[in-house]
Amino acid sequence: MGAEVARLRAESAGDIAVFGSSGLTVTLLEQGWVDDLRILLHPVLLGRGRSLYAGLKDRIDLTAGAVTVFRSGNVLLRYRPPGRTGNR
Repeated sequence: MGAEVARLRAESAGDIAVFGSSGLTVTLLEQGWVDDLRILLHPVLLGRGRSLYAGLKDRIDLTAGAVTVFRSGNVLLRYRPPGRTGNR
């Protein structure tokens, strides 16, 4: 997978986004391939569910970034993994 991610990053003129795949995101985080993590919260309480990043082997401390609150009540949270200061 590493070679494929490197190829995509080299060929991309902009950002590469992953939507809705927590398993893939865990793999990318563990490999250090995530520059910017965005989590969109929808204000609904379910009482049970899955861990967002189940399977993550080690703790990853994130640096908080911008927070956007929408009129709908949704909240967009941005974080940076260690060692990531800008795009790419």
